[in-house]
Amino acid sequence: MARGGARPGAGRPRKTADPKPKTMTKAQIADAADAAQLSPLEFMLAAMNDPSHDLKFRAQMAQAAAPYVHGKPGEEKAGKKAAAQDRAREVAGGNRFRPVGTPSLSVVKQ
Repeated sequence: MARGGARPGAGRPRKTADPKPKTMTKAQIADAADAAQLSPLEFMLAAMNDPSHDLKFRAQMAQAAAPYVHGKPGEEKAGKKAAAQDRAREVAGGNRFRPVGTPSLSVVKQ
């Protein structure tokens, strides 16, 4: 019984002859943005909406532009805990370290 050696079909598959879809390099993106005199956000939105680019590139542009177009939810969605803390601050008068009052001094005889 033979052991070892190369086995047919084993190992990593060879590359196929299919060319990869063309993606733009960072230098090409910068040149295109400079030529069109667009802001980076305008360029990303234009590239995202251009059907001549491949889908992967358009998805990357959408992902990069999303934080500038759609902001994160802010404090307008405060929960129950935040509301309770706000009420506690109002009751305390805003400063919890302020002195409550002057201590009363009295003389005690024994």
